[in-house]
Amino acid sequence: MIGDDTIQPRFRGIHTENAKRQETSEKKPEEKKNEVPKKKYSTTTKVTMALVVLAGVGFVYRFMGASDKRKEIFEQDKTTIGIPEIIKNTELKRTRSRDKLDKIMDRREKMRAAWMTEPLEEKEVDAILQENQNAASCFSHGDGEDNWLKIQFYSNQISSNESIEDYLAWSSLKASPGKQNKARHFFGVFDGHAGYMCAERISQELTKVVDESLEMIEDKKKSSTKSQEKLNKLIGDLVRATPDKSNITTNALALVGSFVRMDQMIVEDALEEYLLSENQQADVDRLLGPAVSGSCGLGCIVDGGAETVTVANTGDSRAIIGTRGENGKWKAVILSVDQTAGNLKELERMKKEHAGEEDTVIQRGRVLGGLMPTRAFGDSRYKWPLDIQEKLFPMLYNRGHRYATTPRNYLTPPYVTAQPVLVEHRLNKGSDKFVVLATDGLWDRMSNEDVVETVGEWWDAHYSTNQAGKEPAINLETGEKLERALPKVDENPATHLIRTALSTDDNGHVQKQLINKLLAIPPPYSRRFRDDISAYVVLLDH
Repeated sequence: MIGDDTIQPRFRGIHTENAKRQETSEKKPEEKKNEVPKKKYSTTTKVTMALVVLAGVGFVYRFMGASDKRKEIFEQDKTTIGIPEIIKNTELKRTRSRDKLDKIMDRREKMRAAWMTEPLEEKEVDAILQENQNAASCFSHGDGEDNWLKIQFYSNQISSNESIEDYLAWSSLKASPGKQNKARHFFGVFDGHAGYMCAERISQELTKVVDESLEMIEDKKKSSTKSQEKLNKLIGDLVRATPDKSNITTNALALVGSFVRMDQMIVEDALEEYLLSENQQADVDRLLGPAVSGSCGLGCIVDGGAETVTVANTGDSRAIIGTRGENGKWKAVILSVDQTAGNLKELERMKKEHAGEEDTVIQRGRVLGGLMPTRAFGDSRYKWPLDIQEKLFPMLYNRGHRYATTPRNYLTPPYVTAQPVLVEHRLNKGSDKFVVLATDGLWDRMSNEDVVETVGEWWDAHYSTNQAGKEPAINLETGEKLERALPKVDENPATHLIRTALSTDDNGHVQKQLINKLLAIPPPYSRRFRDDISAYVVLLDH
């Protein structure tokens, strides 16, 4: 969000390297020795020979030469202009642009100059978009007509920060009791702010906490560690606090318990461990760094046994389902609501919980005038008691944690909670086609409907007979030819989604060359024009 294990290790931004330019020298042509004089032919003979040669070349190129030519070009792309080399050259361009921008003193002129940065070439845009894309399959096993949920998921990330503050996480969970042949999977999207450390830790540890929660709820597993005892007590408290226990499902309870427990581990347990540490100087960043930074979090359990999708949302990342009606049109089913002061329910909750502070608890649309989301992991400056902040923040600030400062009007903490808002959706076999989970960098540029339409376009077109769009696309479900094929169909729908988002202007219009300009602007100036974007596209019954 703007302001202030996983499929792969988190993309920490494109690395800047001082790569040396390779200088090439022209070779002098070799001297011709013992050259045989050319044989002279008549004009008629020359024309006849030329026609024969051309005919032969045409035959060879059609049946043999074309494939050889493509192979040659492909090998050249891999060796001389492959993705790593393109990324390196692109980063050199960005570094030179940043050096120029750093010299401009006037802030408005600096931003104007940033926007005028020379756009990237198409191959450079493609290389950036392809560098961090991933795909994997998670299939339910077993026979039977009801075993329909088979999923394939895709992900991608594009950074705007020097080091991206987003993380993604996926894990295969234990199956529901009696549903051993039905897969259950967790997907997580974590949007860090005030640094990356909070989001990083959540992505590494939350899936384990979710598994432990499921074992305690379903298997009545007893606690064996102090941390598990806290989790068990927390889950029990949540159950007792739920008026209608018949409506609270295992997946929902596990997600709520895991989110709250994860935040306790970051904000409370780490503080306790630090205060008891014999070597506080060595442990300070490891223990307190994640607490000083913060993160929004979106957790989703796709359950093949229950045939449900359960989403827990803390912050302003977002999840939707793409469903297709009988009329063939795509529709967005909302699985989360942004937790910010723009959400009237959240605004009222904040004012109610901090009675007497109605004029200060939300200022300029932010918590105490600083934090945009009203729910988040970490963010100890909105949670720790004032005496703890006064004791630790000066030291943390001097160590480079620039958000280790106490907000104004800090009267009745905590002001921010990690307890998520839950939505559970029962899947419709006939119409629910995919789930999209993404950080707010995507939703800042596209509406729910735009996102579903874009992934729907990919769904319809990714089996096109010609990926360049010259031939009609084939409908995945009916096999019928479509009237229109996309001009560029990425193999990865998450990549296609991010490409479209960065090609969409403030008025919602797609401008093909916009992405070339946006990706050319170097950090930190790029933050004024776009945010980090991370996305999952989970295909259902693929």
